[in-house]
Amino acid sequence: MRVLINWYSRCVAIVRWNTCLSMCFSLICDVRQGGVLSPVLFAVYIDDLIVKLTKANLGCCIGNVSFCCLFYADDMVLLSGSLCKLQLMLNICDVEMRSLDLKFNPLKCHVLRVGTKNYDSACNNVLLDNCAIALEDSVTYLGTLIRARRTWRTDSSPRRRQCFRAFNSIFCKSAHMSEPALQHLAESFCMPVLLYNLNAADVSKSECTRIEHAWNMMMYKIYGDMLHLIYAYTYCIPLKSELLVRQCTFLTNCCKENSSAFQFIYECFGRRYLRDCLLNLGIDDLNVCSMSSRTIRNVVLDRFVHSVVS
Repeated sequence: MRVLINWYSRCVAIVRWNTCLSMCFSLICDVRQGGVLSPVLFAVYIDDLIVKLTKANLGCCIGNVSFCCLFYADDMVLLSGSLCKLQLMLNICDVEMRSLDLKFNPLKCHVLRVGTKNYDSACNNVLLDNCAIALEDSVTYLGTLIRARRTWRTDSSPRRRQCFRAFNSIFCKSAHMSEPALQHLAESFCMPVLLYNLNAADVSKSECTRIEHAWNMMMYKIYGDMLHLIYAYTYCIPLKSELLVRQCTFLTNCCKENSSAFQFIYECFGRRYLRDCLLNLGIDDLNVCSMSSRTIRNVVLDRFVHSVVS
């Protein structure tokens, strides 16, 4: 403890504006930006809030397990089945933050309704620090756009636009590049943008079709027709299969996690989703939980190449 106190009592910073530097000033609060210990220290600091929200039993539950709040660093999501309970949870957050000498910014907070036929109907505002929180039809969380719908749905349109911008910036400078080199650049810089976070999402068939169509458009721009043959001879799998492989890898990793929450969610939903992914890939006869992601991809690729060539 004395080491941490000594370390954080000596933190200083300067501000750079173009070529000008400010005077040094002491940092008397917050954790070190980019510090290895910073996430752990912040988690310890904020743990009391999580405990109080869980004990209040106002949020969403799966069985007897509470999933009332989700944290990623200082990004927080409250999950509740009613506006009344959500307001009570916000009151708990407001009181606890004041005791920790922290404060939420109501202007950066949003309310999203999912899972009801009245998701787009007007409703009473919830308040935080006596300020109304806006009811939105979409929210971006950790880079993923989530829409207010009767079922949980993500929207890939911003990701597809970003992917096309990345591809066009590569393609416009590709006059002297070979097609395989262009494909490799697209897979390295465009595919991660297009599939970001989707390995952990339940993607609808229509959304999956839009994503696959966006990728095929880029491949057509490189190769033209005969896309399936090109995939086979360049040892690549179609984007839909690539997404399924990534989802399989994510679910098998959840299965291996020591966290009781991960294990509980996997038993409730993950096992069924994994079985569906394996059926769609045609490898339901394999024990993928004991296989690495590279092995799963190689098996899918071998069967795909065999199906195309034969």
